Amino acid sequence: MRLKSLTIGQYKNLKDFTLSFGGSSFIDVFVGKNGSGKSNLFEALIEIFRHLYEYDKERGDPGFSYTIKYEINDKETKIAWSAGSLSINDRERKTTGETLLPDNVLIYYSGHNDTVETLVQRYENAFRKCIKSANLDESRRFIGIGPEYKQLLLAVLLLQKTENKTRQLPQTRHCRGWVGSIACAETPIVC
Repeated sequence: MRLKSLTIGQYKNLKDFTLSFGGSSFIDVFVGKNGSGKSNLFEALIEIFRHLYEYDKERGDPGFSYTIKYEINDKETKIAWSAGSLSINDRERKTTGETLLPDNVLIYYSGHNDTVETLVQRYENAFRKCIKSANLDESRRFIGIGPEYKQLLLAVLLLQKTENKTRQLPQTRHCRGWVGSIACAETPIVC
């Protein structure tokens, strides 16, 4: 999956926030001063994908409006949530149905953020309950990688075949050092 753009109505300090992902890199790196919204961006993305993955079951509300555009297998999808209404490719929908969503969302955050950890942990706990109840219809969507595994993550990315998009260098936003990144994979990364 390749994120194309994201608009958030209001999530914490992100107000009328819009971000375009113009590069072709597989990974985006976000760097900025404390309090600039990096962590809130990660949290909002986690909440958006959790909302989409669980929407058909729970009809939940993430608590903020958003529009996200992404591409999977050369097919662009636009999903918007506003005032309790879901639209996909500019058509109001009652379910996500057969909408192409990423198989996995890989989350790596090199700093310390209890909220990001809690969001990932909440999802992992719910996934464990599904497995314990023998509901194997669901795969693990969110995969959190802590800073203790950053060398392993980098090694796995570098071990990919040269033509694989995961080998492309990260696109950097306001570069002063690597703080965190999010990668959404259509299929799990395999060594």
